[in-house]
Amino acid sequence: GKKIAVLAFADFNNNSSAPAYAVNLYANTSLVESLFAQAQEQADLVVVSMHWGVEDSSAVSATQSAQVDRLAALGADVVIGTGPHVLQKVETVTRPDGNDMLVWYSLGNLLSSQLNVPQLIGGVAQFDIVFDQKGIRFDSLGFVPTYMHYEWTAAERNAGSLLSRKNAMIYPLKDAATPLSRSLFNTTVAEQQQYVQRILANTQVSIK
Repeated sequence: GKKIAVLAFADFNNNSSAPAYAVNLYANTSLVESLFAQAQEQADLVVVSMHWGVEDSSAVSATQSAQVDRLAALGADVVIGTGPHVLQKVETVTRPDGNDMLVWYSLGNLLSSQLNVPQLIGGVAQFDIVFDQKGIRFDSLGFVPTYMHYEWTAAERNAGSLLSRKNAMIYPLKDAATPLSRSLFNTTVAEQQQYVQRILANTQVSIK
């Protein structure tokens, strides 16, 4: 019986021909506040997708931190980050009203044909939303890491033949030993699991 509102904002639009209504820019204060007001009027929980951050950086930027403060003040319940192309941390933030806001800063890439291993590691966030007399809380935080594989030979890579990448497939990272062994990245499942654990360290997230 609960209703969930989903809002989406971006830091920029790199398609200059797109109409203004096609992308909600979070610099548009009046639009952001208007959409939040509608969401809170119509729903019990507000989830916000944020395209933000520095590309290829697993560190949370000052702009992301400032936007988290803003979203908390506006009453967001869950924030799902995209944009950096690599995995970033997750944390629970206390809003000014005392309620929790769950922030996944970046889930990395899921479907991607980028060229470096961190850009091919993403995942699926898992969490339970619990409504009780005190408000909303989040339990059983989990993360299922994924590896995005494609076939590409060393000769094709050296020739810069990007269009020769083929047979794209997403794997749960724990099941990706064989495709990783066929890749050009000289890495293992264990090494990439350590990478994920390092990014999500000091959290209550169970890595699957």
